[in-house]
Amino acid sequence: MLSRTTQFLLTLLLIALAADAQTFTYRSPVPGSALNSRETNIILRSAEPVDAGSLQSDDLRVSGSRTGDHAGSLELSDDGHTILFHPVTPFAAGETVTVELIGEIRKSGGRPLPVERFHFTVTPNERPLNERYAVTDAGEVVLRTERSRSVPWTAPASLADPLPSDFPKFTVVRSSGASDGYFFLTTTDDVAGVGYFYYMVDNTGAVVKYQRAATSADANQKVMCGSFAKVAALGAKTDADAVAACRKSFDDCMAKPSSAPTTTDSCKDAYASLQKCKGTGTTVGDMNGCLTESTDQLVALASTDWCAGLKAGVVKTEPKAAMGPKCTAVQTKCPALWSGESTGGGATPPSGG
Repeated sequence: MLSRTTQFLLTLLLIALAADAQTFTYRSPVPGSALNSRETNIILRSAEPVDAGSLQSDDLRVSGSRTGDHAGSLELSDDGHTILFHPVTPFAAGETVTVELIGEIRKSGGRPLPVERFHFTVTPNERPLNERYAVTDAGEVVLRTERSRSVPWTAPASLADPLPSDFPKFTVVRSSGASDGYFFLTTTDDVAGVGYFYYMVDNTGAVVKYQRAATSADANQKVMCGSFAKVAALGAKTDADAVAACRKSFDDCMAKPSSAPTTTDSCKDAYASLQKCKGTGTTVGDMNGCLTESTDQLVALASTDWCAGLKAGVVKTEPKAAMGPKCTAVQTKCPALWSGESTGGGATPPSGG
């Protein structure tokens, strides 16, 4: 039979082991989870501060069932508790990844962190979900890549405000197991009667916030109206009158319906552009990159305050945006896209370039 002293020591040991077993308060990806990104990093957060000097690159072993061991950088976050591992190469689609803490990483008090081992599964998708394919009238498959873009948030609508007439309509399929939170959505296609919006909805489909998104047609009209409005300074007697006349001209112009076409066949336009670039090494990805870059430049140009600092009797110089690297690369490979000399459809150079 164990003595009281031995029982007491065993109890202390079990308490210490239990405390060590609970050292990690956060693990990412979640152990046993599926559909994780191929480029995910590994995160372990300790309940106690970690000794940064005890971290070595081989203390954490990350191994894929198909790709084997992964090299990467191991670092301690500035909170002193969170260990981050950034793999050098992506994981293979669909593989199972095992994470093992095998080194002597220590707490700030000198005691080693407990052994840790878990696994997760990577998404089976080979390509990012932001890539979409479309088929042209000629039967050619073209790639469209969706890109994130920063959106300024001004005067969000409240739940009491009526939704615009062109706000997208959608149906919510109720589920008793839905988690709390909001869905962040946007309209992405040209649909008659539906505007462009960024919006948040809850599980019932109620709109929490929304903002109308700027389109290329909006930006084109702003650039056109700004170009006309700055000429108003020629007839003004004072600088203040010049600015006032410019703003009135701009507002009047923007109030008129846009002369831009309401619908465009983007697939047909893309196909026509690609015909000019056959044999030049220009890829669909190159074209998509240039298009996105050009749209960003156009939106930035459209945000210019055309009337600020206007002087009476002086026409303000129109702002320009330099051609970005992606469009420069396409122009170098395929100058015919800008020359308009080849057959197969016209092309317009990037706005502001």
